[in-house]
Amino acid sequence: MDLNNKLKGLPTIYYTNLDHRTDRREYMETQFDYWGIKNYHRVSGTKYLASKFDEWKHLLSNEKQYLINSAYNANFITHIEMIKNWLETTNEDYMIMMEDDYDLSLIEYWNFDWEYLMNHIPYDWDCIQLGFESFTNIHFFLHPKIPRTFFGACMINRYYAQKLIKLYLKDEKFIIDNEINDFMNLKSNLANGTVDFSICNNGKVYCIPLIPQNPYRTSYEHYDDRENDFLEHMFNTYNLYHKWWKEDHHKFSIEDFFRYNKPNDWEMTKKVKLETLKNKLNYR
Repeated sequence: MDLNNKLKGLPTIYYTNLDHRTDRREYMETQFDYWGIKNYHRVSGTKYLASKFDEWKHLLSNEKQYLINSAYNANFITHIEMIKNWLETTNEDYMIMMEDDYDLSLIEYWNFDWEYLMNHIPYDWDCIQLGFESFTNIHFFLHPKIPRTFFGACMINRYYAQKLIKLYLKDEKFIIDNEINDFMNLKSNLANGTVDFSICNNGKVYCIPLIPQNPYRTSYEHYDDRENDFLEHMFNTYNLYHKWWKEDHHKFSIEDFFRYNKPNDWEMTKKVKLETLKNKLNYR
């Protein structure tokens, strides 16, 4: 392994960014520069603003009100359009997608390089979630995607990209009402027009906890749209990632990190604590 050049062979990164959030663009591109990442493209997220939903809702295949969350849908169709453009303009085998609030600092602590990762992920993968958040647990090893984990930095292959376009784009309309018979997701309406469900649940998806979302940088169109209490899982997940890579990963072998269903999986699983959120929602 070449730990002095960990990212050699890294696929092109496509990251989404609202035009007026130059602070977040600088945040991401400063990180890319620090890690010597040259193969990246910024994708504007301003084409489909939630605040201008009436200007682009005609692009949705189904405008039933109960299906619509304009912020989620705006983000979703931005990503589907980005995947379509990647397919049409490149011959690359893989692409990495991320938004403009991801923390690349933990690359410093990886005890493997990109070549090692590509040689040790399962042969049948369609999508590798390189980062993810959860309301329950974080498994700090490679594993098949489990429920209640959310979209993060993702690598997809060309076959899967083609499948996603076939599922979610037809006759120049974005399809937001394709559903899978997963009761919990149907109940919470997550199956409709979100990157969390649609990109991460339509193929062979594996998760590997490498790149956390930075919860101190809100992604929304307006700077302070989200209440911090409801982001508690993101702050706790972020802290778990940092503790794992800075302190805990040394306790386990690199082979353990790239395998699942091991006897010691439970030792490599950390609980996401949500006391503030539970109290606020009166959970018992």
